[in-house]
Amino acid sequence: MSTITRVFAVMFILCMTFTAQAQIELGVIGGFNGTSVDFDPGNKLNTNTRLDFGGGAVANFPIEGTFSIHAQAMYLRKGTNYRKEGVPGEIEAVIGAIEVPVFARFTFDAGNVHPYIMAGPSVAFNMSADQTADFIASADEDISDDLKSIDVSWGAGLGLAFPVGDGGTKIFLQGTFLQGVTDLKEDDSDFDDSIYTRGVQLMAGVTFPLGGGGGGDMDDMGDEE
Repeated sequence: MSTITRVFAVMFILCMTFTAQAQIELGVIGGFNGTSVDFDPGNKLNTNTRLDFGGGAVANFPIEGTFSIHAQAMYLRKGTNYRKEGVPGEIEAVIGAIEVPVFARFTFDAGNVHPYIMAGPSVAFNMSADQTADFIASADEDISDDLKSIDVSWGAGLGLAFPVGDGGTKIFLQGTFLQGVTDLKEDDSDFDDSIYTRGVQLMAGVTFPLGGGGGGDMDDMGDEE
């Protein structure tokens, strides 16, 4: 709980900082999270992508014109299903994490729809890590001690935001790709290979305006015209 509290405390501080200057957008996000793990060199491993759900909070902080800072705090289950040479079945490795991407975002005005693109870093705080073998009954193994607690990634994404009514509420659809750059393997780990996460998220959500500074919001731009 302490890590979750810190994440949301940071987002709260950011909200308070920007609220006085611009009309930020706060909301919720959720959807599908497809992940896999790269093992390096991984010569004896065959990995598959696993699909899971994720969700959390989202905030967009306008800076100037079409430029804003897009931040999320989501709970995600990441990992992979893999087969190892000489092992008769499949092994599932799953990491439960709080993922916090902070992206530079550019939004475009296309009438009733606002397309946007974004890119930047993401930090995941790993809360749990387990490994299960489907060929051994009750073969659940806690592998948290084998993995680092923080995973840094670079990501990029695109989305579509649709204004709803005149109050500034928007619904959005969004796709994001994240590539881990942190080797998650601890120095004393039982794993032989370096471990890097990779994921694709397809999500939807809704945002609501908070604050009244304007600060370059796309709707304000349209009103001025």
